Amino acid sequence: MHRKTIETHGDRWLMARPFPSSGCYTLEEWNMNDKVRLRKNQRHWDLANIQSDVIDLIHLESAMTALNLFEKRQADIIWDKTLIPMELMDVLKERSYVHTFSYLATYFVRFNVTRAPFNDSRVRKALTMSVDKRRIAGRIMKAGEKPASTLVPPGAADYEGPAGLPYDPPAARRLLAEAGYPGGKGFPSFQYHSNSAKQHEQVAVELQAMWRQELGIVMEMRNVEWKVYLADQNAVNYELSRSAWVGDYNDANTFLDSFMSQNANNRTGWKSPRYDALMREANQALDRRRRAGLLQEAEKLLIVDDAVLLPLFYYAGINFYRPEEISGIWDNLVDEHPLYAVKKKRPNVAPR
Repeated sequence: MHRKTIETHGDRWLMARPFPSSGCYTLEEWNMNDKVRLRKNQRHWDLANIQSDVIDLIHLESAMTALNLFEKRQADIIWDKTLIPMELMDVLKERSYVHTFSYLATYFVRFNVTRAPFNDSRVRKALTMSVDKRRIAGRIMKAGEKPASTLVPPGAADYEGPAGLPYDPPAARRLLAEAGYPGGKGFPSFQYHSNSAKQHEQVAVELQAMWRQELGIVMEMRNVEWKVYLADQNAVNYELSRSAWVGDYNDANTFLDSFMSQNANNRTGWKSPRYDALMREANQALDRRRRAGLLQEAEKLLIVDDAVLLPLFYYAGINFYRPEEISGIWDNLVDEHPLYAVKKKRPNVAPR
């Protein structure tokens, strides 16, 4: 931090102008719920390689508004997936400005392993093995998402995940019967917890239908606002809960570390001394092969042996930009695009 700025402005240092920054850009303008304007930092150590003089970040909440601005060339890039109208992707994906790529993120279901009947791994395995993930990925997702068999997505550096539980409804029915619920008889109705969003609701409807058809069990949907959803999941106040995890960096550890017993992101009630020991050993291992083997063993324990999670699909990254007009963007697993590299090749030309 810039000492003089802190000493001068105290707790209000964020309001100082010019905004104190050692990054590639400085804050020139900030209009609440409108836009943020960034200007090239003339004192930056690598000034010669900062490609744009000014970048405007526009605040939007509507995907259709974002698309309209982009189509009119009043916006150059859409990076936020929530601002892409997925219901139009069947049409949009043929356009040259749509870029999809492998992304280090997974959509999955958490089981609360402290609540019956989900405290029985046979029940969790039965529910997992009765889900046709290809149907979910194909019917609902539109950007090339792939069915998931593991928590860690393909492409994680120096890592190959274990074979997950297969789609096998007959075996799922046998497991449910072994757990004391032949044909679903006596199995209590249960709730699937999700935040309110069309895509999540569609996934829930598919799960509800599959479990009723394959196992004879009844799932009820509980859709709540985002804050309530987070609070309930943090308190493990649910039976099943929709979840997702995006890798903070390209390593299997960013996914698997979360399910150690004392990790605040665990949120399943599951505690495994064996898993904790494997993760600690992996985190200390210097040999890459040994480390990868330990992580794979830990993931197998998490998603196969104990079936704490039900992986559904791997997200696909998706960005809108015209490569003939914008440079400095490259597809990558963590979908990171340093702003210093982004440059407009030519002025916007409004469509006729």
